[in-house]
This record gives sequence, C-alpha cells and structure tokens, in this order.
Amino acid sequence: MVDSPVWLRDRPVYQPSGFRHGGVTTKVLVWVRLCRMNRRLTKISKYLSFILRHHPESIGLKLDAERWASVAELIEKANASGKSITLEQVQQVVAKNEHRIFSFSDDQARIRCT
Repeated sequence: MVDSPVWLRDRPVYQPSGFRHGGVTTKVLVWVRLCRMNRRLTKISKYLSFILRHHPESIGLKLDAERWASVAELIEKANASGKSITLEQVQQVVAKNEHRIFSFSDDQARIRCT
C-alpha cells in the first residue's frame, strides 16, 4: 500500500474500500477534482469581474444605467466569445465569492459587479 503524502493524511474524504487507480489513492483523485473545480470557478469569477466592471463591450454586452446585465445574455455572449460558462457556474461564483462583489437581482435574472 502506498503511503499518503503528509498533506493528505487525516482528511475526511470518501474512499471506497480497496479502490485504487494507477497506484494513486482515491484521496488524491478527490483532492485534484476539488482543486480543478476551485480553479475553474476562480477563472470564471475573474472573467465576470473583467466583463461586468470594465469591458462589457468586449463581448457585446449592454449594461443598464445601474450597471445590471441580463444573466442569460451574459452567458450567451460569453459562450459566443469562446468562454464556456453555465448558469450553474455563475450561481456558484455569486454564492461562493468571499468578497461579495457579485449580486443577483431579486428574480435572479440580472447580475452586477459592485
């Protein structure tokens, strides 16, 4: 049995008994997936901040006078410009952002960067 690195020991991670993949334990696989998800959401957060704060015109997005943008239009234009973003990812970014710079309107149809 391969010993886990020090930084993975005693972490609460689901590990099916006896499951191994290429000599790498399930703990490592789960950790890598979590890191990738966090990196992806961070990239989306930075992209949304760039678009909503500085250059909405770069993807053809129109903001109203109070700097609100349609979530559907934002996703559509971002995907058309080569970024792969889903509604679920935008919702995760808004919910998990530590600085609370993004906010949804009451009906969650519009978004802005404060």
